[in-house]
Amino acid sequence: MARRHSGTEKVDVNLVPMIDIMFQLIAFFTMLINMDNVNRDERIRLPIADLAKPTEMAVDELLTLNVNRQGKVNLLGDLVDVEDDVFRQFMIREAAAAQREMKRARRKIEVVQGRPKLWTTVMIRADAEVEYARVQHMIKVCQEMGFTKFALRATAERAE
Repeated sequence: MARRHSGTEKVDVNLVPMIDIMFQLIAFFTMLINMDNVNRDERIRLPIADLAKPTEMAVDELLTLNVNRQGKVNLLGDLVDVEDDVFRQFMIREAAAAQREMKRARRKIEVVQGRPKLWTTVMIRADAEVEYARVQHMIKVCQEMGFTKFALRATAERAE
């Protein structure tokens, strides 16, 4: 009962699934790179601090706020004054989103002095020429919304 193979059978490789996966990977990494660029505005010259070092705390969620030298925050491409009500409304929406994420992750939302204690870390990248009072106002608004973790970005070296 020997089985004979005829050498005339042609096997075709279907490349469509492989090409589909490659396009999906390209789209994913393109979006990932764009999201990272949104958080890092290269026009901002960070203040110089000799003790500047990367943060070692665990970060569950990160919200990056870029502040240019005029004291305006870049909110999804729109420049908004820190003291403007639009900034406060943006932070209200971000706080609500953080609460939803914490609930979805089944994390208990602790309430301190009538405010939720959110897990999101607010990273403030303010230009070196921004008045500290503006940064302090931003932190105050964020605290009113329930944000308790903050990171201020600085650089250890002088840009030339």
